[in-house]
Amino acid sequence: MTSSSPAIPRQVYLPDPLAQWPWQRTLNPYHAEVKPQSDTWVRGFEALDSKSQRAFDLCNFGEL
Repeated sequence: MTSSSPAIPRQVYLPDPLAQWPWQRTLNPYHAEVKPQSDTWVRGFEALDSKSQRAFDLCNFGEL
């Protein structure tokens, strides 16, 4: 059976897993020292085109 009305997008709500995180969150003390090496290692995979790589580089996944 087909319908002439467009499909309504479904919303999914995800819980905040860190809302009641029992441990203190701290940044790795070596983060600044190893970030350039880590970034170079990830770029070495050449998994992204240049535009996507630039966008990826703007993210700071090490601070998540």
